[in-house]
Formats: sequence, structure tokens, C-alpha cells
Amino acid sequence: MAARNGTGAPEERTLHGQLVRLFRRQLVTAAVLAGIFLLLRDSWLTMLLSLGAGLCDTFLFLHGIDRGMQKTPAGAAAHMRWVMFERIAGLLLFAAAAVLLKARVERVFIAYLAFYVCLVVHMATLGIHIKK
Repeated sequence: MAARNGTGAPEERTLHGQLVRLFRRQLVTAAVLAGIFLLLRDSWLTMLLSLGAGLCDTFLFLHGIDRGMQKTPAGAAAHMRWVMFERIAGLLLFAAAAVLLKARVERVFIAYLAFYVCLVVHMATLGIHIKK
């Protein structure tokens, strides 16, 4: 069993392995949020748009970290700025889809925020270690 700080198996010692582990934790968050949506008896469309927005943002964020760490500091800053715009555009696309499909837009935003808070908590508890 791997240690909680990401120093377990060899594939989890790399930054990429730790980011994959973070994404797996976010998939568990998605399952919990799906259960909450089912308890609230919300529409499947709202649930799919909400979970899609959260998982898409998580993927863009973690992929941006992975790619940014392969660049120089100035290149990494420029890359993460671009990723920030991609994340905003992704959220706006999911919100626009919710409006067009008459889903509950506020639930899309609430789920997005829940994913982001859980991502920050997971990052803090996992303790990302960068080894050069």
C-alpha cells in the first residue's frame, strides 16, 4: 500500500503519478456528487453537465501543472495563464449548454466549486512532492 504523501510505488513518486492519483481522488468526488444529485432528484442532464464541468476543470488544471513543470519558469507562467483561460472557457461552455438545454445552471456552478474545493483539499492531504 502506498504512503499518503505520494512516496509509495515508483510510478507514484513522479509528479505525473501524483497528479494521476489526484485525478483518481477527484473521480471519487464525482461519484459522491452524483449520489448527492440522485438524492436531490435532479435531472440527469444537470448532473452530467455539473460533473462534466468539474472533471473537465480538474483535468485541465492537473494537465496544466504537468506540462508547466516541463518548461522554464517564464514558460510555465505563460502556460498556466493560458490554462486559466481554458478553464474559464470550459466552465462558460458548460454553463451555456445548461442554459440552452434548460438545465439548472446554479447546480453546475455549485458542483464546479465543490470540485475545486475538493481538489485543493486533496492536494493538501496528498502533499505533492516535486523531485528534480
